[in-house]
Amino acid sequence: MILGGSRWGNGYMLGTVDGFNLGTNDWDPARTYPDETSELGSTPCPAVTENKANGDLYMFASWKVMRWSNASNNWQTLVNSAAVYGQYAASAMDTKRNRILLLGGNANDRGFYNLSTNTTQTVTLTGPGASALSGDGNGMVYDPLLDAYLLRKQGSGSTIYRINAQTFYVDELSTSSGGAVPATTNGVWSRFLYVPQLKGVVYAPTYDGNLWFLRTAE
Repeated sequence: MILGGSRWGNGYMLGTVDGFNLGTNDWDPARTYPDETSELGSTPCPAVTENKANGDLYMFASWKVMRWSNASNNWQTLVNSAAVYGQYAASAMDTKRNRILLLGGNANDRGFYNLSTNTTQTVTLTGPGASALSGDGNGMVYDPLLDAYLLRKQGSGSTIYRINAQTFYVDELSTSSGGAVPATTNGVWSRFLYVPQLKGVVYAPTYDGNLWFLRTAE
């Protein structure tokens, strides 16, 4: 799925939604999916998180929580005055507690959206890495085997921050053989992904370079 973007030639924001069909190896016809809401269509880089249980997409922008329903193919604004702003923030879904954490971005978000109660709230981060999670375009995943969020910033090196999903205590995840991981440009975003079959995360920091893999559980 491609959500929004900007128009070639002038940079104007677009709210169109397009899908690539893996079964036919081709794009779905134009207008198969409805345009994003006006808040999303006019906001660069809203936070986006998928609920992999049903394919729904949750997007956060302008202090609102919005959802595209995979089953009904429509958009709905779920929360109008959220505790998180969303733009340029990292986000990931805790599948154990059914909530989406947002960190950093334009408003330095520190809060989550609870899918079960349809509410948002701020959180207090603690621990030695608590002050390091600000910034735009960071990548974040939820690792169910560690029961923790893992956050990657765009600089070089092996540093990955671990956020306890229950207590929000932040430290650095101990890693090895990662000193040569290069920096990325224009943010990490979804270049940092959890792969359940491999019990770890894969990272593509550059367009034409190597993929990096970190196994996080045995």
